[in-house]
Amino acid sequence: MTHDQIILFALFGAVFGLLLWGRYRYDIVAFGALMLGVVLGVVDTKHAFDGFGHPATLVVALSTRNTRSTGSATRPPWWWRWCWWCRRGWCVRGQCS
Repeated sequence: MTHDQIILFALFGAVFGLLLWGRYRYDIVAFGALMLGVVLGVVDTKHAFDGFGHPATLVVALSTRNTRSTGSATRPPWWWRWCWWCRRGWCVRGQCS
């Protein structure tokens, strides 16, 4: 493995861990990972924000806004009380109780 591949896999692992932890918002984690990739030199500075020009970005932004406005993103699902973390008292932000 090259040096860049090791950095990228470590960065992906850190992002995955932070998203699973749920303490920080997903957009902050993603933006921080992008900026760290640019600073470390594994993401080209000229093409760092090319993904925002893709039409799917607008779809994701609008669907995220709609799920928040309907309340479906704030209410835990019906199966939440049976999840593995809840049974051990490790629920994220008290959503399980």
